[in-house]
Amino acid sequence: MRVTSVMMGRNYKINLGKTQSALNDASMTMNNYRKFQTIADDPAAAARAFQLRQEYSKLESYKKNAENAQGRLDTADSALQDILTMLNTVKERIVSAANGTWGPGDREIMATEIQATQKAILQNMNLSFTGQYVFGGTQSDKPPLTIGADGRIRFQGMPLDDDSSYSYYGSSAAFNAAMQGLMDQKVLLDFGYGIDPGDPASGFDVSLSAARFLDYDVDSAGMSNNLYNLLEDMSTMMANPAFSQAAFAPYLDKFNEVHKNFLTNVTDMAAKSQSVNYTLNRIEDSILATTEKQNYVEFVDPAEAVIDWKWQEFAYRSALAIGQQILQPSLLDYLR
Repeated sequence: MRVTSVMMGRNYKINLGKTQSALNDASMTMNNYRKFQTIADDPAAAARAFQLRQEYSKLESYKKNAENAQGRLDTADSALQDILTMLNTVKERIVSAANGTWGPGDREIMATEIQATQKAILQNMNLSFTGQYVFGGTQSDKPPLTIGADGRIRFQGMPLDDDSSYSYYGSSAAFNAAMQGLMDQKVLLDFGYGIDPGDPASGFDVSLSAARFLDYDVDSAGMSNNLYNLLEDMSTMMANPAFSQAAFAPYLDKFNEVHKNFLTNVTDMAAKSQSVNYTLNRIEDSILATTEKQNYVEFVDPAEAVIDWKWQEFAYRSALAIGQQILQPSLLDYLR
């Protein structure tokens, strides 16, 4: 078959166009380092990239939840450690005061110190983090603890103990139901375990309730189990000129019990904080792995992109040079 110069020219133009198109693609890739510019370039890779971006977005949401929880727990830990330090000091001082060697003036000073500790407990338990009250349970938009007209502490407006006739709650059953409701309050966050944050049986509970830490109710002897209220009663006894060592001894035992329960709750919170920290590390590792997958699917190595562009540029320049030899001079060229 005879190949005419017209056919050679047509084929040359087609191949030159392909070479120029390849150069343009290489230039585009070198500019943004993307393996494909549109979905049509590689539908399978584009679909995989979309999945990875969705996964990355979810992981970022989980990370935000975990960081928020960790911040709340760190704030809580700092506050609780301050309270523990003060309680340990008060415990040492109360033991000395209860041994009967202190006079009325010394006990009056001790009563003042106990009141200062109460004030510090109230302040620390009403701390906020990013505008939300840390120990508010599910109600984080207002201070969780207040003091009633009777001088007793209240959580979310409700007393944490009641008198023997249950003048506030009406009955023992109503009181227990109210307290159980406070204890059951949860703030559930999704950390990526495939759970439903709205399901009470799932989610990671990051709630912190002042009612749980300070405890509630009274014992069979009528002494408050609540740390704040117990300190209030002990302060009153200390300031009483008719202070009785025998009458005060049961309160000292109760204080040791309540102090131990408070320490147990602090330890439980530390375990929760450790779990959140572990989860945060896991999420960050997953984000890193997802980013690497996304880079592999969507992007090319910058060095490879530059090398490919140089090769395509070389091919295009070579094609132009060959074209000058293949295409014959026209009549107009001779007439110049």
